[in-house]
Amino acid sequence: MRSHVDPDGRETFLDHMLQMEARLKSAYPSMPSELRNQFEARLATRGYTEDAWDRAVTWLKSTDWFRARRGEL
Repeated sequence: MRSHVDPDGRETFLDHMLQMEARLKSAYPSMPSELRNQFEARLATRGYTEDAWDRAVTWLKSTDWFRARRGEL
């Protein structure tokens, strides 16, 4: 755990961004790089918030890769 945070929150933001990246790799380890790039772009666009995560997952669930992974195709 960090003992010091920048007054402007850069370290906090970076920590949160890295946590989301780890979460992505853990939840979807076999995601193709093209989808991963799009997913990460969606997170970045919305500032790596929980809302960004939820929206990116909703988008991911609409992809053929996700449906095939779940056996829905």
